[in-house]
Amino acid sequence: MRIPPPLEMLKTLVGEPSVSCTDRERDQGNLGVVEHLAGWLEDLGFEVDVLPLPEKPGKGNLIARRGGGGGGGDGAAGTGAGGERARGGPHLAAAN
Repeated sequence: MRIPPPLEMLKTLVGEPSVSCTDRERDQGNLGVVEHLAGWLEDLGFEVDVLPLPEKPGKGNLIARRGGGGGGGDGAAGTGAGGERARGGPHLAAAN
């Protein structure tokens, strides 16, 4: 994926349906936005995980890491709903 110029990025992100609302009839997913961001961040050298939210279909969290974190171990990692460490690729993470 190529990284577009900032204005094109903005148009792409704003063009994705992603309204979050407590009214279920108006609430929309955010995975379109998250997947665009994940691709661009990967192209910039970030390690990226998208963690879908099982209780909210079409929604997910994006975790992007770059570098080892400096504190030993393998850097930061996200956790799933049960506290398990998430790993994945190319974007969607699988809980281990």
